[in-house]
Amino acid sequence: TETKLMVGTFDTESKIQIHIKPQLSTEAFLVAKTKLKGESPALPGQVNLFRDGAYVGQDALPLLRPGEEHGLYFGVDDQVAVKRKVLKDQKSEAGIIARDNVLERDFVTELQNLHSRPVEVVVKETVPAGRSDKIGVEVLSDVTTPGYEQDSANIKGMLQWQFPMAAKEKKDLKLGWKISWPKDLTLSGL
Repeated sequence: TETKLMVGTFDTESKIQIHIKPQLSTEAFLVAKTKLKGESPALPGQVNLFRDGAYVGQDALPLLRPGEEHGLYFGVDDQVAVKRKVLKDQKSEAGIIARDNVLERDFVTELQNLHSRPVEVVVKETVPAGRSDKIGVEVLSDVTTPGYEQDSANIKGMLQWQFPMAAKEKKDLKLGWKISWPKDLTLSGL
């Protein structure tokens, strides 16, 4: 018969974060960022996840060496409200002699922490990343909320904001970008 038994334990240092990717979903996800402490690695395998004493699913844990960090995802956190709105989606032409196509888009993501405690929020957004030097991409600093990390996790075009939100706090996060390319060049994926 199958039997579960305790083989051993290991120490971790964990912090809870709320991850949001508003381009993909208006749901917030609860993530436990865990760093392995001690001198021995944690072997890879399946882990069962429990939230507030209730089973919420399974995940696969990779081989973790001491000091390495891994995120465990515990599903949607319905106590963080997320709304995303398009403020501007405008295509135009620019230039005096040679005309270029210009596309500008501005967004606002409205966040609200409905928890009775503060939470740490991580918001990830992407902007276009051109593969040619003929394509100009600019994050509009006069529109975009400051405090972001550009090319986060070494991913070109990934912007990441990380900040605390107090209980019941509301916050607007704005993003504006502009892309320009020659009239004779065809772009895809926008």
